[in-house]
Amino acid sequence: MGSDAEKKPDRAERREEIKLRLEYAKALLSLVGIVSIVFAALQWQAANRAAEAGNRAALLSLYQRVASEWRDQLRALVEKPHIVPYFLDGKQLKPDDPNRDVVLAFADVRLDTMDAILTYASLGGYGDQIQGWRNTVADAFRSSPVLCERVRSVSSNYGLVVPLANRACTENSETR
Repeated sequence: MGSDAEKKPDRAERREEIKLRLEYAKALLSLVGIVSIVFAALQWQAANRAAEAGNRAALLSLYQRVASEWRDQLRALVEKPHIVPYFLDGKQLKPDDPNRDVVLAFADVRLDTMDAILTYASLGGYGDQIQGWRNTVADAFRSSPVLCERVRSVSSNYGLVVPLANRACTENSETR
């Protein structure tokens, strides 16, 4: 009987030891899980910061491109001051005007630039953040009957600038 009595406590001790080891294993697995979750959260946070920095860089690049394109077409006005009144002072373009070809060519360049500015912003997801540029474009149409006439005649060649042009040109014709 002595040997049976000794075996029973050994079994009980062995079971307790196994239970204890299982509890340690559970605790270790829980700790590893928590560490993994914390690590994943830190990685996610770092990735978000990197994405935000990338978005800021893209927005800055977009703005620089928009400003550069606008500046380039303004340079043409400086180089050809005789066409300035058609785009800034509301001068009408007559069919026999000696500047007709140059004025229409510049009108096309200006329309291309304005449509590109609006399209870049829209494609980049910043279309609602460029109200200043929208105002600049609308003012360009309000100041130039030539631009209004030109956009009407070639509207199928353009996209986002057309509705803005239509509103600005309509407002302008109503105030004359």
